[in-house]
Amino acid sequence: MSTAPGAQGFPFWAVISESRRIIRAHNRHFFALSLLFLFPLCLSSVIYLALYAALSHHDGFYSQPILLPLLFNLFSLFFTLCALGTITYSTFNAFNGRPLTLASSIKSLLHTFLPLLSTQFVYLTIVFCLAMVFGVLAALLLTGLQILGVVEVNFDRLSISFKVLAIMLVLLLVSIVLWLQVKWCLAYVVVVEESKWGFEALRRSGQLMKKGMRGVALCVSLYFVIPSLIMTYLMMMVVVGASSGHWSWTLVFQAVLYTVFETQLMLHAFAANVVLYIYCKALAEGDFGSNYVCLPFDDAHKVSEVV
Repeated sequence: MSTAPGAQGFPFWAVISESRRIIRAHNRHFFALSLLFLFPLCLSSVIYLALYAALSHHDGFYSQPILLPLLFNLFSLFFTLCALGTITYSTFNAFNGRPLTLASSIKSLLHTFLPLLSTQFVYLTIVFCLAMVFGVLAALLLTGLQILGVVEVNFDRLSISFKVLAIMLVLLLVSIVLWLQVKWCLAYVVVVEESKWGFEALRRSGQLMKKGMRGVALCVSLYFVIPSLIMTYLMMMVVVGASSGHWSWTLVFQAVLYTVFETQLMLHAFAANVVLYIYCKALAEGDFGSNYVCLPFDDAHKVSEVV
């Protein structure tokens, strides 16, 4: 098929279109995985927001403020890792023309769930430590600037210079985390396909993410993240508006629509990340030529494989 990599790697749209073709070629299989793992995950976020908005009006709710978020985060973590493992396994096998069964995809979790969990723990630990170090350095910087009289810290009325500096520090931290996210975005695919986990998977992702592909990875991430953030914000407004507990059929329909949209968005995001990994690996290992082989999965759809 089609596109050969240029000097800057594969274009953004090639990754998106390839993942779409894979999903269309096995739509029933991916629909089943979405129904098992992604739909409950997205629906739980709506239920969590609704419960939180409703229970926040009760005085006893604040005596146990951690319980509900803790249960939600554990539930989300479990279903996210299950979805990541099965969709990654299925997308990679579909790309290479191997037969897919729902049983084999779910069975793959026996070998990938704990490594995925370990990698997630290492990633979050690094980000948390980075945020803590950054917070300490920011506090020391602000203290030094206050002593020198450069900024004025008055919590009753913060100065404009303090606000500007605080915004700049937050943006710097977000930029660093975003850079790490782009660099390590292939780590979970590495866990499933190369049996590496933890920091080793993160390091391998950094090796595969060559300079020419970082822009593509960023564009792929933003392509899915921006619509998701917009839809989540709108859904939060809907839930807050219905915090009194009076849900109309219109609000229920909006919640279902959000759940379906978010499920499809996450499915395509996970699949696109696998395709990005395949392209980055071939590019990093020098296996790209100008040839592609089209492997027919059925009479209507074809998906390309790198040779």
